[in-house]
Amino acid sequence: MTNLIRMDLYRMIKMRGLYVVLIISTILQYLMTRGMSIMFTIGGDITNTPAQASDYQLSEFMQVVMGGGFIQLFVGIIVILFLTKDLHTGFIKSYIGQLRSRLEYIFSKLICCAIFLLAFYVLIFVLECIMLMICTGGFELGDMAELLQIMGMNYLLQFALVCVFLMFSVLIRSHAGSIMLTVVTSLGFASMITSILMIFSYKYDWDIDFNKYLITQQMLELGENGIDVGEMVPLTLVYIILSLLISCLVFRKKDL
Repeated sequence: MTNLIRMDLYRMIKMRGLYVVLIISTILQYLMTRGMSIMFTIGGDITNTPAQASDYQLSEFMQVVMGGGFIQLFVGIIVILFLTKDLHTGFIKSYIGQLRSRLEYIFSKLICCAIFLLAFYVLIFVLECIMLMICTGGFELGDMAELLQIMGMNYLLQFALVCVFLMFSVLIRSHAGSIMLTVVTSLGFASMITSILMIFSYKYDWDIDFNKYLITQQMLELGENGIDVGEMVPLTLVYIILSLLISCLVFRKKDL
């Protein structure tokens, strides 16, 4: 199992698409940071109170970046490319028979995705510190306790989304189809469907907020109205357990 994880990590690091997506992600993050710093500067000019270092708080900038939506999109692209690469190229056939159980393949991929996700969040945090220093010349940390709580919850929600992407890669034979479905899910198109369902629910006097059951919507709204751990954690666990259960059951019988 350890050797399989090492091999999968090596194959992930060797992916060209990984670095392309990271470069695009860094550019977008810089543009968001630059745009926010300009807004603070303009606000200071209007009120004749020049922006100070205390106005640029890392916690506030990070919350905007985390809720920007591009993180879940780029994570989704990298993860689905990694998950479908072996199946698409047929490389899986060269070693799947050497495993004691096909489930080792599933959990190896999942562990690699969790490691990548953690590294990606650390990278975003470090880059934001550097970008703030470049754009503003100085900043303060702000409410780091709240920021760490938001980042931790965001990580848990994103990991649940990764489990859903894993399920897509197992269920859908088409390489392009699984990628397309992942991109559509990452962009939050499910909220459009739930909005239509909510219209019908209001018509029949059903007071049901379907959006609160969507991971992508929870990630976008994270931190706006506080973090309800008692509601988010059970929802996340349901997504993780159901996605892994379906993935494991299908992959054990899947014709490779």
